Amino acid sequence: MNDISAMISASIQDKARVVEILSASFDQNKSVNQLVKQDGRRLQRIKMLMGYAFDECMEFGQVVISKDRDCCALVLFDERKHFSFRSLFRDLKLTLFIAGLGNIGRVMTKEKMVKQAHQELAQGKPTYHLWFIGVDPSVQGQGEGSHLLTALLAESKALGRLLLLETSTEKNLPFYAKFGLKIYKEIDAGYPIYLLSY
Repeated sequence: MNDISAMISASIQDKARVVEILSASFDQNKSVNQLVKQDGRRLQRIKMLMGYAFDECMEFGQVVISKDRDCCALVLFDERKHFSFRSLFRDLKLTLFIAGLGNIGRVMTKEKMVKQAHQELAQGKPTYHLWFIGVDPSVQGQGEGSHLLTALLAESKALGRLLLLETSTEKNLPFYAKFGLKIYKEIDAGYPIYLLSY
C-alpha cells in the first residue's frame, strides 16, 4: 500500500475483518481495557466494543480499510453525531454488555474530558476524529500503518478538517510525532491519555 488510492471506504461486509484487526491491535490497550468489563469474556467484549465503534462510524463518520484488508481506521465527524434510535440501542448495549453498569461512570467521565478538550481546541471547526487505527499483527512493522496514517492525514487536510486522536500508549507517541501530530493536552484517567492534533 503506497498512496491514498490504497485506502477504500469499508462496507458492512468488511465489519468482521475490521473488528478482527482492531480487537487484535487493542487487546492490551489501557483505555480499551478500562472500558470493557474485566472477566472471562474480556476478549469477546473487546470485539463487541469494536463492533460498536464500527457501527457508530458507519453512521456518523467513515470506516476505511486498505485494499489488501490488512489495516483499517474508524473516523468520527463529531458534529454529525446526533440522537438516533440506532445509536441509543448501541449505547445501551455498550453499557449493559461491554462496559458493565459498575464501570460506566468512570468511562463517561473520561469520554467527557476528551470531548471537552477536543471541542476547546477545535473552536467550532469541523473535526476528523481518528478514533481507532489498527494493523493486522501479522504485517505490523512493514509500513502498512504508516501508509494508512499518511492517507488519513492527507484526507483530513483535503476536507479542511482538524485531525484529532487520543492514545494511552506512550510508545506510539514517536510514531505519531514523525507524521507531524502534536500533543496538545494530557489528561489523567488513572493513567495518562495523550490528546494529539494535526
